[in-house]
Amino acid sequence: VVVVEERFDGRADDVRVVIRSATFEFNSIHEGWDSLERANGPLKALQQLSPPDAYADTRERGQALMAELNRAEDGRLAINWTYALVVATRAG
Repeated sequence: VVVVEERFDGRADDVRVVIRSATFEFNSIHEGWDSLERANGPLKALQQLSPPDAYADTRERGQALMAELNRAEDGRLAINWTYALVVATRAG
């Protein structure tokens, strides 16, 4: 929170930081990864720029990480995550 306030110092009249959480839920790890590939620009770029074998390794490692973070126990994918919502009102 302090870092955010420092970044907006003199540029905003008010800065609010709200910590929120959400859950990514999919029918399977593979479905979750496919969704990530479609929606994540940097991952799409990596896929286009990497040799196929290198990207296949990235996919395997990414899906292994999803499996590690998975909170579902029924074959589905459920990954909890936390983020900061920053709302700044411009000064002046």
